[in-house]
Amino acid sequence: MSCGLSTTGVNLFLYNNKCLAVCPISFWANSNTNICDPCSTGCLRCTNSGLTACTQCSNDSSTIYYLHIGATTCSSTNCPDGQYISSSVPNYCQPCSSICVTCSVSAENCTSSNCAQNYYFLNNSCLANCPDNYFNNLALRQCTQCTTGCQSCFSTGLNSCTACQSLVNGTKYYLQIGVNTCDLNCNQGEFKNSTTLKCVACRSACKTCTDSTTCQGCQSVDGLAYFLTNNTCSVICPIGTYGEINNYQCTSCFAGCKTCYSSTQSDCYTCKNNGTHNFYLIYGTTICNLTCPDGTYQNSTSFLCLICSPLCKTCTTNSIFCTSCGLSSGGLPLFLENGTCIINCASGYY
Repeated sequence: MSCGLSTTGVNLFLYNNKCLAVCPISFWANSNTNICDPCSTGCLRCTNSGLTACTQCSNDSSTIYYLHIGATTCSSTNCPDGQYISSSVPNYCQPCSSICVTCSVSAENCTSSNCAQNYYFLNNSCLANCPDNYFNNLALRQCTQCTTGCQSCFSTGLNSCTACQSLVNGTKYYLQIGVNTCDLNCNQGEFKNSTTLKCVACRSACKTCTDSTTCQGCQSVDGLAYFLTNNTCSVICPIGTYGEINNYQCTSCFAGCKTCYSSTQSDCYTCKNNGTHNFYLIYGTTICNLTCPDGTYQNSTSFLCLICSPLCKTCTTNSIFCTSCGLSSGGLPLFLENGTCIINCASGYY
């Protein structure tokens, strides 16, 4: 049996001993034989034989077939790049998000490590910008993890950091001043800020410091020396100390010096007194001593050894109150009488 044209001139196709104008589902109209031929397994509707002439896919007893977007191909294995199999839309491939080269399960669940241009792959997602601890790797179109110690970076290595990291074990890294380097320590002249994880410059006079107000060592600035005392750098040291240029520290004077320029007894400017142990600056020297030498006396106001009168060998209280006598300007012996040195003793004395 064969079929020809309908009364209206339309080709008829043989199916189950009937001539039909339209073949049923799973068959296609073969114009060469005028027979409804079966579609290939996997095609619900087709325009020819084979899985590349399908317009709708079907399932067999154990296999699900999917129609590729923009094509007439049914596949039982996968959808092409840029498409994915959706459980909610049977037998049709669905388009991936434009940022994914390949995806699965959902349009945004990217499976290829290469993303669309200007997007970067991380954890099955293509991102416009990588999160903290990753950087946009232009060459790979991936988010590449920063080196341990960097919270944010522009490449690998501890010298490519823009912010530093505090690790869960308590280890902290600090961003060096003026460079993109994270390090466990700051350079000399800097201190660690544990809040910002940045190195901060010490005050200019501080060579080393622990914070903005606590110096550990001092230095010269523009030729002016600063000295350490009580965690502060100062040009002038406190009373009882002097600036030691070898270590830029305020160092204690000799015990009897109030002010000094070195630590020995002979390097005093002024002397110390406490009411019990008074020291006096020996005339013409920088020596502080508990007693004054012959020819001088202790001035309890200035704490200086002042010169006795030329007539006195020794004196006390003031320059003319002698306690012993020497020779006159002419070389004659002098004799003490009531704190005064005289050439001739009074009547009744010898």
